[in-house]
Amino acid sequence: MSAPPLIVPMESSEPSPKPAGNEVAKPRLHLDFLDGVRACAALYVVFYHGILHTWNMAKGGEQPPNWFALSHFFLQSGRFAVSLFIVISGFCLMLPVVRNRGVLKGGSLPFFLRRAKRILPPYYFTIAISLLLFFTLIGPRTGFTWATSAGASKPWLTFHGTLMQNWAPFFNPNYSQVADLSLMDLFKATPEKQVALGAVMGNQLDINGPLWSIAVEWQIYFFFPLLVVLWRKIGAASTVSLTLILTYAFYLKFHGMVHGWMAPHYLGLFTLGMLGANIAYGEEARWVRLREKRYWHTLAYVLWATVFLININPLMGLMYSYLVDLIAGPASMCLLIAAAKPGKNRLRDLFSRPKLVFLGTFSYSIYLMHDPLLRVVLHYVLPSFAKTKVLQYYLLVSVGLVMIVGVAYVFHRLFERPFMNTKPAKRIPESA
Repeated sequence: MSAPPLIVPMESSEPSPKPAGNEVAKPRLHLDFLDGVRACAALYVVFYHGILHTWNMAKGGEQPPNWFALSHFFLQSGRFAVSLFIVISGFCLMLPVVRNRGVLKGGSLPFFLRRAKRILPPYYFTIAISLLLFFTLIGPRTGFTWATSAGASKPWLTFHGTLMQNWAPFFNPNYSQVADLSLMDLFKATPEKQVALGAVMGNQLDINGPLWSIAVEWQIYFFFPLLVVLWRKIGAASTVSLTLILTYAFYLKFHGMVHGWMAPHYLGLFTLGMLGANIAYGEEARWVRLREKRYWHTLAYVLWATVFLININPLMGLMYSYLVDLIAGPASMCLLIAAAKPGKNRLRDLFSRPKLVFLGTFSYSIYLMHDPLLRVVLHYVLPSFAKTKVLQYYLLVSVGLVMIVGVAYVFHRLFERPFMNTKPAKRIPESA
């Protein structure tokens, strides 16, 4: 099952609250390293899905050669990169709250409207373009035609149009037959049950698989105002602990393969991002003391190394993703805190390189469009130049990547940039 990371854009800056009395308004804050992190993750997603599509792994196709799988094991962690982006979401959305004394500026409704304006227009343009590419270019090369797929496209469009695609399995008539199947059960299942599972999980019409994560992100937004209130009422530690416990309990109740898209525990990881924003930029003495600890870089490196090493065996990561997320979540939080530390900071400098920052400004467009574009390049461009799968993959993530990023930038200018909530913020030196 393909499980791409989430790359939903977040404003790391918002208009500052009006000053009270003699207070000076805080300038809007723009953190270059956050754009750089998003850019790296966007490229990682392309590499990861490049492997899946080259060998058609999501559809039970071939497997890469053993030497390729072992030497590229670090690219088989697509599921856990989701944790990084969920934590980034919590981090970025919490920054304006931290700078506004723990209050969500303007209240819940303006927050929802800002987020809707920011992510929904490019999302719906993506749906339209993805459908067009699927029925004109991708479908004919993958065994789908309008005659065989028109019926399946209606529920696909219904769930994606309402941003409920991660809950779609519950509404499938075959749900009860496969609800409790684990990954190992899937391998041992009869062909009939495997077909039923594929139907429930939506694999029969893969128009733009990564869009499921946009639904998860959108649903998390509805909890954010409540989390901010709880943060003030019961404190950061209690809010994070309570959310993690409740969401993981819900996940463990529904933990079969068919529920992989639901991912309720990501809400718990989201609160780790909120905590990271407080530690990195909070002005209270307790946050300053935590921020000055020297172990953030070490923790980030050790925890992420652990996640990648687990994925030397990709099946372990798939079977126990919710447990590995308990490592990837804190690893992501530590990474952001480490990169935000003031003073000389090589990690921040790495993610603040101008080319990465530039790519990060339209990483949302790269994420939205990369999946159908990968398949167009694979089916229409590469076969004439490469006959082996390995060579096709390397061309895909080099020449093909340049083409995909270029198209994504045009998409950004046409369908994302006009809907961004803020003009480019004045960049503040992060080393200050």
